[in-house]
Amino acid sequence: MNLEGCARESELKQTLASGQWPQAVSDELRAHVRGCRNCREQVLLATAFLEARSASISAARVGTPGLVWWRAQLRRRTQAVERVVKPLLGAQIFAFAVMLVAALGFAGVYLRWQEDLLSWLQGLPQAVAGRFSDLSSAGGAGWLLPLVLLSVLALFGGAVVYFSSERG
Repeated sequence: MNLEGCARESELKQTLASGQWPQAVSDELRAHVRGCRNCREQVLLATAFLEARSASISAARVGTPGLVWWRAQLRRRTQAVERVVKPLLGAQIFAFAVMLVAALGFAGVYLRWQEDLLSWLQGLPQAVAGRFSDLSSAGGAGWLLPLVLLSVLALFGGAVVYFSSERG
């Protein structure tokens, strides 16, 4: 291999770069390439690179512009949904935590008023028998308001969780 190169190397490079090899070159240059090792190797490398380039271009089919646009729109929508879902998950966790605290609070109130509730339940048949007006003044009826409030909170929390997790 000659380290200085060949005198016709620049001419060969221009021919290879313009894509004219081997169709539009003179017979004299072809004969030189057959005889010069440096030029022959350069032609071999250039044709190998061109074949690899054309193979990679044909393998990388992008598709129609409509398909590319549709995929980009789909990707954009998916990313937008992901950005929206993250806060909704936080809202669902918050709603669950509020419901859990409310249920624990109701359980604590219920345990505290359990004795009053039992005495009220024992007197319930008598109240139903003719003292409907005295029902609200019974000692155990104080648990009724927290039960109603907890029920309303449960219904509201359930509706919020349902509508926030509904898709489509």
